[in-house]
Amino acid sequence: MSTRPLIETSHFGPETMKIVERAFDEVWEQIRHRFDGDADAAKLDLAKAMINAVEDNLSAVESVKVAALKKMRQRYPQRLNGKSGLPAGDE
Repeated sequence: MSTRPLIETSHFGPETMKIVERAFDEVWEQIRHRFDGDADAAKLDLAKAMINAVEDNLSAVESVKVAALKKMRQRYPQRLNGKSGLPAGDE
């Protein structure tokens, strides 16, 4: 499943889209191995979290990543909370 259509149909300008796409790719690379078997749902949730972060006026890649990862930890606590190798975020 591609999340690009969801991200690309959002109402953000080209610079913001670059931030969202980069942040998505970087966070997904960090967490993808924790979603074997149901990556599609997780990728969609991550894309939505990225869009929400930008809608909350976050504009730096790192800020978007931290906000999205926080939402993913809330959504998937057994897979992401307390896991080494992931940024601590804003807990």
